[in-house]
Amino acid sequence: MNDNRQVNDTGRSVSCMFCNEKSASTEEMRIHLLACGNKTDLCPKCKKFIRRAVFAYHYENNCANLDEIDNVRDRAAGTYVVPSAQQAASRERNITIMDVDLPMQPNRESNTNQRSSSGIKTTVLCAFCDGECEPAQIEAHRKYCLQNPSRIGKRTTTLAGGSSNQYSDRLQNEHPSSDAALIPCEYCQKHIEWRLFENHTKYCGVQAQEQRQQQSRFVHVQQTDNNRMVRCKYCNQERRQEYMSGHENMCRQSYNIAGTVYYPGVYWLPAFQH
Repeated sequence: MNDNRQVNDTGRSVSCMFCNEKSASTEEMRIHLLACGNKTDLCPKCKKFIRRAVFAYHYENNCANLDEIDNVRDRAAGTYVVPSAQQAASRERNITIMDVDLPMQPNRESNTNQRSSSGIKTTVLCAFCDGECEPAQIEAHRKYCLQNPSRIGKRTTTLAGGSSNQYSDRLQNEHPSSDAALIPCEYCQKHIEWRLFENHTKYCGVQAQEQRQQQSRFVHVQQTDNNRMVRCKYCNQERRQEYMSGHENMCRQSYNIAGTVYYPGVYWLPAFQH
């Protein structure tokens, strides 16, 4: 059966609908129609060369051009189809441009402000002991330092739990640099990076001036206390406070030798016999 079909196909021919040329098989006719259909003939009405594949439609519809209609329809849809004759010569590249809004990277200052408002407590440096306290506690802390002279000039643990000279340490830690030049501070004698030196010395200068003022006030209070006069409990005489202890010892011994004990402003009693 297959042999008979091949014989029959071999003996049959197919004619082209455009030029009436005959082909021996349908495959040959398909290839011929692709070439013949794209050939053009002159339209007697509009005097334009129209492809044979659409010539009948063009002629019967008042010279309508299907190629132009297809191109307009493709442009309206957003896609332009380049004619097959031009596709081999040049190809257009479609480039899509997208605008993307990227979030701005926050700078260092805003990070510092956010960190300061959320995690770091504000402290005040004591001029006497270099300790840091909360602003509400600094006055009580300074009074305590004035009442305890041994604390002055020493670095002690603060009420707020912070380390001494925390401002300088914080500056040094926030801006570390292994190759930066170090300059000694004239106030605290610490070695500070040159780019932080100006701010550090301003801070240290203010703190040193405040410390000198506080120390001068303490010396004045101490001198006032030393000049205060107190009365002896034995003889009722006035003496300066720093001399009263020795005076009372001498006064007590002299009254014990005399055999009497004196109570100021009251009366005399004889001493007990041993």
